[in-house]
Amino acid sequence: MQDAAPPVLSPFREELYRLELEYCKTYKRNTASSDRLRRKISSLLVDNCENWDEWSRRGVQSVFQLYDSLALSTKTLRKLIQADPSKLTDITLSSFGDAIDYVSVITDLDLSHIQEVRLEHYDCSYSEAECVACNQDNHYIYYSLKSNQVSSADLLCHEIGHAADFINARRNQEDDQALYRHQSLAEAVAYYCQFRYLQDHGNVEKRTGALGAFLYTYLAYLVCRYCFDKNVPLDQIEPADAVEGELLEPFVTAYASLYGADAAKEFLAQKIHETQTRFQGLGYLVYQELSPRLGIPLALAFLETEDLDLSRVSTGNILGTELTQVIQSIDPRAMDKLSNLDALIANFIKKEA
Repeated sequence: MQDAAPPVLSPFREELYRLELEYCKTYKRNTASSDRLRRKISSLLVDNCENWDEWSRRGVQSVFQLYDSLALSTKTLRKLIQADPSKLTDITLSSFGDAIDYVSVITDLDLSHIQEVRLEHYDCSYSEAECVACNQDNHYIYYSLKSNQVSSADLLCHEIGHAADFINARRNQEDDQALYRHQSLAEAVAYYCQFRYLQDHGNVEKRTGALGAFLYTYLAYLVCRYCFDKNVPLDQIEPADAVEGELLEPFVTAYASLYGADAAKEFLAQKIHETQTRFQGLGYLVYQELSPRLGIPLALAFLETEDLDLSRVSTGNILGTELTQVIQSIDPRAMDKLSNLDALIANFIKKEA
């Protein structure tokens, strides 16, 4: 019996896969080549999608609409502020293989083709590792055992979750539009794999620590909200004024209860200043911070979805379909769950393996 012929790829997908492979060969080795290839990949994707501007604009609006439904109480903020990230440090030489085995089971996928690349150092101020897409299923995961950030086994489950998401999303060889996806839902799959691992192999301290990163995201959302309410650009905010307003009161109260009011306001003002320095405007803040981190509350909601099919999440995640519509098709109750984020966080943290 002859083997089945490989699927016929569109010229667009052939070029995309070629560029991705070249990018993976230069990643963290040649910055100039990597930057050039990353720009070529971005341009290729944009040029191939006639609805890119419309879909992207609608996607940003949907992300902010969903954040408007989220709220964290002072009690929950205080709990996350007190998280100890050192509790997450448990990565070993065998962690990658263990993570592959774990994610393979919960995604029902053969992940043996995933390429592990251990770097001597992985220096990045906002990321600990990265999964880079490469053709159908040979995706690359870059990380270091000597990371300058927190390194943990659940992080590897997150990155391998990205690889599983790529595999499922790219299985439809006949529809290139399936390559255009909501970033927040793609991240939700990765966070779901990470959080499932922490439910099974973590503890209260580790689960609390894993959610600590959402503190900055939620603050960034409130900064966006402040800009819209005051009709002021991001770079023209006066941080000292912002922390005095009602919008940031839960943050100020939470930090003040631990460190005093003056120290709390000074710290939060500095965080707002860092946000202004890092992002060139509100659009970048939404796209680079709010959109991907929306995957955290989405993943928490999906943890409470009975019989969740991750492949359905990935294959249904098409940018041409409005974000809330995709979410509701996965779980009709997901939007209601998101409106009680305090409960989602409490349920996850207290979950016993």
